[in-house]
Amino acid sequence: IPAGDFACEQSEQCSRLAGGVCQADGRCSYPDDSCASGQRYSTYAGDVAGACVSEDGEGSTTTGPLPESCDAVDCGGAGTCVMVDDLPTCACAPGLYAVGLACVEDPCDAVACWFLDAELGDDAADGSRDAPWRSIARLEQALPQASPGDHFLLRRGQRWEGQLDIGDVRGGLDAPVVVGAYGPLDEPRPMLRPGAVRVIDAEQLVVRDLWIEDDATVAEPPNRPCVMVIDSREVVIQGNVVTGCINRGIRVGNGSTYTVIVDNQIFDLAARAGVFVADATWAMPPEYVGPHHWIIDNVVTGIPESGITVNAANATTDVKVVGNRVADVTQAGVSVTGGGWAWAVGNVIARAGDEAAQTGGALAFHASGSVRGNVVLESRYGLVVDGTGRVEHNTVVHEGTKAALEVEGGATGRVITHNLVLVRSDVPWVRLLGDDLADDVARLDLNWYAADDGACTLEATGMALDLPGFQALTGLDPSSSCGPVPGFGAVPAGAPVDAWDEAFWSTLRPDASWERCDDPAGARGCDGEALGGAVEALEGYLEDDGHGWPGPLIVRQRYPTG
Repeated sequence: IPAGDFACEQSEQCSRLAGGVCQADGRCSYPDDSCASGQRYSTYAGDVAGACVSEDGEGSTTTGPLPESCDAVDCGGAGTCVMVDDLPTCACAPGLYAVGLACVEDPCDAVACWFLDAELGDDAADGSRDAPWRSIARLEQALPQASPGDHFLLRRGQRWEGQLDIGDVRGGLDAPVVVGAYGPLDEPRPMLRPGAVRVIDAEQLVVRDLWIEDDATVAEPPNRPCVMVIDSREVVIQGNVVTGCINRGIRVGNGSTYTVIVDNQIFDLAARAGVFVADATWAMPPEYVGPHHWIIDNVVTGIPESGITVNAANATTDVKVVGNRVADVTQAGVSVTGGGWAWAVGNVIARAGDEAAQTGGALAFHASGSVRGNVVLESRYGLVVDGTGRVEHNTVVHEGTKAALEVEGGATGRVITHNLVLVRSDVPWVRLLGDDLADDVARLDLNWYAADDGACTLEATGMALDLPGFQALTGLDPSSSCGPVPGFGAVPAGAPVDAWDEAFWSTLRPDASWERCDDPAGARGCDGEALGGAVEALEGYLEDDGHGWPGPLIVRQRYPTG
């Protein structure tokens, strides 16, 4: 079986759906009446994934009517069909569960479920839908006994107090243990308030669809994040509301690896960063986070420090910060520092940094890797980069007191192209801080420096120059331009994240009359198409031909690599 696919030894391990069977070849199958054998291989069954089990049940396969495209797949009318690895899959709407090629509100016809009801439950009951448990303590007691694929579901519209500790939990690659929600989707999420979630020593776990809120106003507030993942691997934190946190929103550390933080709303914290995937350098000895993390499609606002912080010394680090929306933070919108490899792609960041305190700004990238397709607005600085890799197709609309695009002396062979930078303050469009430009920047070209009055300033070796002077001094930016961009830049000041609608995006899209529409700079083309948003291979990174960990299905549906 190819590396990463699920191998079984007994049928009890095949619990992702009801009726799972471990076939003689060590692969899971599940009931399917369209197969002559009545069984179809799991999507994690390697080179026979999705095929029918032969009628003799010995592990050979026959051709079954598995859809080869999304043409006839409607995901139950509650999701979108997405091809992944040449097979149709369902990306479900928020709160729904994928069961086969359908998105359902209740997965419990297909998986084993246990239920928690704060009002009608009884900890002496059996945990069934008709006889649910009541307390967080009873849930904590049950979780270490979970089998792969078990779902532990909290009743929507109800509230619990205290910290939920999820420890010593073992799901399977084909069947993670899930802590989530049940009940009508139009009811409020299950709420932990004041409360938190701590994941310790877990594997193959999903925590989703909860409201997690702490309270810093109590007499002795506990010094904890709202969500903490330590000493764990293959954990997904998905679709939660995280607020009021006392010491960070979601923190991943202490050896944790292969984690995904996706679709969470993180806002109005009491202290520290919204998302923190980082070494604990304050501990003695330091506690290092492991490699391989995706931080994608979260909304992070109202943070008294940085929105998203990555700080990992591990040379094998592979962190992807993609598609997040960050606004109104007092330090960095996104800060990536690493000894390994990283991506910052397709993020939108507004109003980051504190001018009075002279701290923070939009996107600081101190690692080797890719900075592409980001939009940064109204921040103290725009983009700050060192390390090696590509910086391209970013859009910066800048009024801060630091440079819009700054390349530090630690850069090595950076390629910086096709960026669209508009400055409306008395600072440089570009500032090169190093004293060895040939080493710092391999290529700087095809950028467009937008200016309402047609004048641009670029800085190198401490000298402020116009574009022709900069070109003559450095030999860089030979085909870049300085001038207005029709239709671009009238971005409404202070627009909250929920107002980033089509009218908002239209101000970041150049008019079709722009001379660069055939080869546009920036994160949006003249037709509104997003540019630079792909997670591309990194030169020099060996894992998966430069792409790193591709992530679980929820990631590969959105950001395919390879």
